[in-house]
Amino acid sequence: GDIQWRRTYGWTDYDVANSIEQTADGGYIVAGYSYLYGWERAYIAKTDTYGDTVWFSVELHQPYKYFTCAKQTIDGGYIALGLEATGDRQYHDGFHLLKYSPTGNKVWTRRFGALPRRNNAYDLLQTPDGGFIAVGYGFGGVQYRAGLVRTDLQGNLLWGRLYPTGTESSELHAIEQTAPNEFAAAGRSGGDFWLMKLWEPAYCCEVEMITDDEPILVQPGGSFNYLGVLANPSDAWLMSDLWIGVIYQGEFFQLRFIEGTEPLEPQQFLTRNLTQNVPDDAPVGNYRYIAYCGNYPFICDSAWFDFTVVVPSLLNGAADWELLEDTEEDLCISRTDIFLSRNHPNPFNATTAITYQLPEACIVNLDIYNLAGQRVASLESGFRKRGEYSVTFDASNYSSGIYFYRLTAGERMFTKRMMLLK
Repeated sequence: GDIQWRRTYGWTDYDVANSIEQTADGGYIVAGYSYLYGWERAYIAKTDTYGDTVWFSVELHQPYKYFTCAKQTIDGGYIALGLEATGDRQYHDGFHLLKYSPTGNKVWTRRFGALPRRNNAYDLLQTPDGGFIAVGYGFGGVQYRAGLVRTDLQGNLLWGRLYPTGTESSELHAIEQTAPNEFAAAGRSGGDFWLMKLWEPAYCCEVEMITDDEPILVQPGGSFNYLGVLANPSDAWLMSDLWIGVIYQGEFFQLRFIEGTEPLEPQQFLTRNLTQNVPDDAPVGNYRYIAYCGNYPFICDSAWFDFTVVVPSLLNGAADWELLEDTEEDLCISRTDIFLSRNHPNPFNATTAITYQLPEACIVNLDIYNLAGQRVASLESGFRKRGEYSVTFDASNYSSGIYFYRLTAGERMFTKRMMLLK
């Protein structure tokens, strides 16, 4: 408990810190409020490892605010939780989430005031999917009720709850994560300590791999190709880790790990044409190639296929398990450059329409694949002029389940997912 160093901050009547957390660079993120021009003003400050200020941001506009909590986010930025009040300061009309960049620039702000008057929030955490959970209370007219707000990584509200406890008021002051989709929250109910265990369905990524050929026979030093698909099937922004490897003789060998992919928009798919090299010293035998997505090491979804390494080895072949990505074409399906529209309806029974647009004339193939990567139908094949086309897929003779439709137009390829429910 001996003091190693001490810093004092402040330039107004009084300044208060409500929260401190050490950051990845060894410094600190501090949040609280300053009494300025007759109002409390929320502030957030970043310091280095010795407490010297790196940057400082204060909310100067009315109504009065203060921050109760600030933490570093998985993208290197910061999130601050605060209270807003208008008019009489006893009426807390809502609380705020404010997202900051690593350099202290405000990225977005969200206000949650749908609850009755006198709301406050005390603690928050970032969830494995990149979103946030904040806890506090809402005043229901007679008593305080413990409250919780869940958002995606852009601060958009996913759901919120109030937890009444009979005739006594309740509040939540702290929350911790105990498993990928389980949380423990603590506060008070009446005059007693209160502990809650919470659960929610996971907002989960999905991963698929569609191979070019089956069976896959590859020589040591050779390679095989496949289409990789990373999807966000939810209605919220989502961030996930991705790791890929092989299982040989019952053991998993990780080949590649991608931490925190770029955030996926709701219902967005990323597709990439990938080439997996097999080193020239790879043992002959059967392998399972497998991809996982989720919040490492917790797995949300996985996909796999088998391949066999056969003799002889290739001369001057690949030396290691390098995974190569086709970088010449961007296969990200965005809202501003949609080449292949989502099928409608989806889910469907037993027909659905698939619409696509061609910016120029080209050779087109539109195929349907099952979850095993097998092509089960071919809907389009041949030359098409520039324009919009709609094709009906009749799945009357197919079993319920998930299918993929892949459009190849010239040198570009797009894949999307659909669900057949009977």
